[in-house]
Amino acid sequence: MATQIPERPGSFRDFVGAATGPLDGGADVSVTEFKYRYSAGQVANILWSAGVPDKAAAGALVHLRHLVGGRARAYTGEIPFERVFQVQFPERAGALRNFLEVLSPAWNVTLFHYRQTGNSTSYVLLGIQVPPEAASDFKRAQRKLREEFTFEEIEGQAREVFNMFIQ
Repeated sequence: MATQIPERPGSFRDFVGAATGPLDGGADVSVTEFKYRYSAGQVANILWSAGVPDKAAAGALVHLRHLVGGRARAYTGEIPFERVFQVQFPERAGALRNFLEVLSPAWNVTLFHYRQTGNSTSYVLLGIQVPPEAASDFKRAQRKLREEFTFEEIEGQAREVFNMFIQ
């Protein structure tokens, strides 16, 4: 999840105290990951993950922990025609090569965040430039990959939060 806190002494402590309090069911929240870096301004943006009691609660959260890692650099600010996806990615030898053979020759990959989990699949955060006139070709490429890879585009409020940290 992404949260803004005041950039002042004690804010981090106050946030942790509030974030780890009990949920509606009375169980304490377990913070499982936290990303913060000092910000020269009034507010600091933080990314954090928390253990949740069930799948329904987890489904309501936006999983953004892999977004820390840098900002895009483009002369105009945002990268033109960039689309951002969460891709379910098989953890096996050759998967990345197969993936890029379909996508990379036609479109520029602008972001790729991955962390090995030891599971049969993991999630990759993928940024890719797809001009509007190439949208149907990109859909065909996704269909070609769908037996191994599942694409979910990050849009709306989740994309706004993404832009706070990466753009």
